[in-house]
Amino acid sequence: MEITAPAKVNLYLKVLAKRPDGYHEIETLFEKIALSDKLQVDLAEGPSLITCSDPEVPVAKDSLLMKVIDKFQESACIKQSFRVHLEKHIPIGAGLGGASSDSAALLKAMNILTGSKLNIKKLAKITDSVGSDVTFFLYNANFAIGRGRGEIIKEVKSDLIMWHILINPPFKVLTRDVYSKIKEVQPLSLTKKVAVDRMFSAFLGKKDIEGISGNLFNDLEGITVGDFPILKDVLLSMKKSGAKGVLMSGSGSTVYGIFGEKEVFEAEKKLKQEYPEAKGWRVFVASTYQARG
Repeated sequence: MEITAPAKVNLYLKVLAKRPDGYHEIETLFEKIALSDKLQVDLAEGPSLITCSDPEVPVAKDSLLMKVIDKFQESACIKQSFRVHLEKHIPIGAGLGGASSDSAALLKAMNILTGSKLNIKKLAKITDSVGSDVTFFLYNANFAIGRGRGEIIKEVKSDLIMWHILINPPFKVLTRDVYSKIKEVQPLSLTKKVAVDRMFSAFLGKKDIEGISGNLFNDLEGITVGDFPILKDVLLSMKKSGAKGVLMSGSGSTVYGIFGEKEVFEAEKKLKQEYPEAKGWRVFVASTYQARG
């Protein structure tokens, strides 16, 4: 079967405290977007096999996707093998949740192919052990509040469709490197905001794009921009091109803006000239994800 793995952006990201397990407690609002990978998943004989259109994506026995297969076999008490081909479109190390979404999509596909042996709670137990953002992609909602490491999910019902331009620079950012520098940034920006989840949930319920755009924030942005000052220029360029609001997604490196549907494609043309693909930049237009079928 073929399954879609959509990317995400964070509409806000608040870092709360360091946990005893070494991770950081966060609160964030995820949005699925139409930029997506595709996975072809089939039942197989012999050892499981993973291939990918992007040679940079690990596919060996110790890779994330192979770990997902192993965890699923263990949880479902099966020995069934799988053949997986990943068609990669979401940039790597970009703060867009590509690896997490691929993992969740693979889990859902394997579960369907083997007769839906695991319910959502059992699948979520697997995702908890695989990665912090993976659980969000198990759910159908386009918007959700993430807490804990990002794995505690509360869906936010909204049929709002927003339009974004994403600018992905010619370098990757490692999430662990960004979080390791949090202690150097005092105080963390905007962590005093209270009831941010209720505020954004109200904006989504009212389809208030202006409210969302005017309140975007990311406590990790300052750290990543400090390491890669070019991102400050990208944020400014996005704003100058007509974005209602701009933000770095996750720990970076991708910067996105919220645009009106009528303005987004003209702004994309200008930004592609400023950040050309020939120099390693990637500029995308992506709306809020809309599942097909």
